[in-house]
Amino acid sequence: MSRFIQGLKKALHPHWIIVLLLSALCSAALIMVFVNGWEKTIPAYSIYTVSFYALIILSIRAFFLFKKLRNRLHQNTFFARYQTDLHFKAEVSIRISLGITVLFCALKSLAAIYYRSIWFGSVAFYYIILVVMRCLLFTHTRKAKISPVSDYQRYRLYGFLLFVLTVALSSVSYYAIAKNQVIEYPGFLIYGAAAFTFYNLSMAIYNLIRYRRLRNPIYSASKILAFSTALVSIFFLQIAMFSEFGDGGPLQNYMNITTGTAVYLTIVVISICMMRTGTNAIRAYKVQLEEDTE
Repeated sequence: MSRFIQGLKKALHPHWIIVLLLSALCSAALIMVFVNGWEKTIPAYSIYTVSFYALIILSIRAFFLFKKLRNRLHQNTFFARYQTDLHFKAEVSIRISLGITVLFCALKSLAAIYYRSIWFGSVAFYYIILVVMRCLLFTHTRKAKISPVSDYQRYRLYGFLLFVLTVALSSVSYYAIAKNQVIEYPGFLIYGAAAFTFYNLSMAIYNLIRYRRLRNPIYSASKILAFSTALVSIFFLQIAMFSEFGDGGPLQNYMNITTGTAVYLTIVVISICMMRTGTNAIRAYKVQLEEDTE
């Protein structure tokens, strides 16, 4: 029994050169099978079996490599703090999000000017509002904590700007649905975009729930903004999917309008709730302050 276990370990943990060589050979063999239409031949089934084994040992190697790299990263002070300190992690994510949004805003603005396109102009306006919101988040996190009133005033302002964001969203939605002007993904890139979009939405929901326990309105506003943009990305992805694979029928247009309306109303409700929460929190804090001074 012990010999069997040792043999199994050796089979699942070969030298990394063997892993890479076998993976490369299997990839080349699979390409030949699919290009030449040999999918249902006996040699093809043998290649499938060996490729499955290559996938297993490659996955095991990748898992242990990832684990080793993660342990080394944990020895880094910055990474260790990023993993354990939610406040620090939130501030870093705000900075990264700001940088990415500024880049997209610049690209869409240049495209709008170069192509003289109202569509790109609408998208650029959408990203300009995102840049303004994330700049305000960034500048507020850099300041020393003044008072809860200041935080909730900013929180209320972000709710208003989120409402303004729906104006840009309505313009983009009109051109996407009525004029069929969408972002096209060449080849299989649309599947990667879909996977990233759903991952982004999942992480936005996870962070929205996770950061609520900090009871920090600025961090909450940041995560609400991330969730709202993830919803918009889902809507844009649906339009791109229909544009790529749909038949252009009335049902497709109806589904785009339904999803767009649902996303639009969700963001409007979120923005109203943010403004109301901010106002109520400011009022409650001022009442508490007056009671303490009496």
